[in-house]
Amino acid sequence: MTTFVALLCVANFAQAPKTLQADFDLKVMDQKAGSAKCVFKTFANGNSSRELTLNIEFGGTRGTLKMAETFDANAFPLESVQSSQNGQAKFQVTMKYTKNSVQVTEDAAGKISRRTLKLSGKNTFVDPSVLWFQGTPPKPGTSVKYWAVDDDAAKLEQVSIRYVGPRELTIGRKKVRAHLIEGDVATQYWDDQGFPYQITFKQTPVIEITRRLP
Repeated sequence: MTTFVALLCVANFAQAPKTLQADFDLKVMDQKAGSAKCVFKTFANGNSSRELTLNIEFGGTRGTLKMAETFDANAFPLESVQSSQNGQAKFQVTMKYTKNSVQVTEDAAGKISRRTLKLSGKNTFVDPSVLWFQGTPPKPGTSVKYWAVDDDAAKLEQVSIRYVGPRELTIGRKKVRAHLIEGDVATQYWDDQGFPYQITFKQTPVIEITRRLP
């Protein structure tokens, strides 16, 4: 029995995902406005997940935004869930992907609506940047384009992202070596494992999160 339990513990340990997580300071329009938490996981089969939670306190209101994505080993998106809560108001969008379409389900306080967005031609949902820094790092100037659901979950749009190159980033009184990633959605600084030091979202109002360093 002891041997069986030991083997079971080893098997469970071997299957445990590689996890990267950190807490972040959050700013809205360059003003301190709450906190964030980011969790990246890579599983034994090569699948991965990314989860970002924003706890926003700004302009006299409090709210929570949560974004969670899962990808297969080839960086194809499997599912994306975005949810928000402001007081008693809750809203959630779930997107499930196939090779040529996305099934979008919206839940507005229990009111459910569904629609399908179709991808045309040889366009792809695959985001190769998901795999950057998982093996051989990309060369500076490397850029990719893929298709994603827009912010209103109403249509598909092409998204581009580019690895600019290594940069020095100052966080508080510390300087860190980071990788600058420039995209249509955000400007990001990643560490050598592809985990963010800082993300500046380009929507209005501008939201920026910065990792809390020890």
